[in-house]
Amino acid sequence: MISLLADERLRQYDIIAIREEPLSEYWTYRQSALEYLDSPDIRVCFFINTRIEPSTWTVTYHSPYLATLDVKVRGGGAETNLKIHNVYNPPDVKDSAETSEVLTLLQNVDM
Repeated sequence: MISLLADERLRQYDIIAIREEPLSEYWTYRQSALEYLDSPDIRVCFFINTRIEPSTWTVTYHSPYLATLDVKVRGGGAETNLKIHNVYNPPDVKDSAETSEVLTLLQNVDM
């Protein structure tokens, strides 16, 4: 992930949802906000370009494997909320307790 954050081309994107195992040591990059929960178990985060006004977005962490970015979007004279869910699914795991818990949390997220 360090090479991704160092790449100048990254600045052309507004939002990137990142899932990695584990996320812990990569934070703060110029021209962006890397929003993450400071936890050793965290597996999801959002790269949010500083072009997006910080007062227009919030991130909610439902668990180390599930986060929701809520962005206020303006267009055509109206404002609406865009929700982006970032879900980590452990590799090579079927019907695990973690997967079941994340799916239950996702179903209960306020859409």
